[in-house]
Amino acid sequence: MAPSVNLSDELALCSTAIAGLFRAAAAAGGLGRGDLADLPAAAAAAGISEARARMFVSGQVQLPPHQAMVFVTAVLERLRALDAARHEALAGGGPPSAESTAEGVEAAGAALRREYPDWQVSLPAGYEGLGGEEAVKLVWTARRPGRPDLAAVSAAELGGKMRLAEADMADTARKQRAWIEG
Repeated sequence: MAPSVNLSDELALCSTAIAGLFRAAAAAGGLGRGDLADLPAAAAAAGISEARARMFVSGQVQLPPHQAMVFVTAVLERLRALDAARHEALAGGGPPSAESTAEGVEAAGAALRREYPDWQVSLPAGYEGLGGEEAVKLVWTARRPGRPDLAAVSAAELGGKMRLAEADMADTARKQRAWIEG
């Protein structure tokens, strides 16, 4: 007679394995820093704080099986959507609809500058040609002293990268304060 299988234990084991593979991919660089730009949204979907999500990704905590699966699924779905948008833009499918006019690009740039005043956000070269006969491929860039330059194919992607960079700087500052304070 074969041993009975407890499906609840099997589900917990599967979610633990998937979460471990996700963290291994993140640690090995399989997920770029920009890929976790929407970490707060993924954390909210799983019902956890952004800090707890960062601790999960770094391997400091283990989430309950259901929360781990929801979090990993939310991050992977965001990556799928970003990849689709990136491929469409790179293939000449054009910018997102909000950025399909020069006015839309200028508004998106102004919004990024308001949200991130410490960053120098450059409007993509050639955006004035939007709406013409030829497809325009936009490349957004942002600079901040002491940080690597950022580039993206849409204002939304650039904003996500800037949000991640800001969170990284805040985390680094917090760690430095903690180290100094002993």
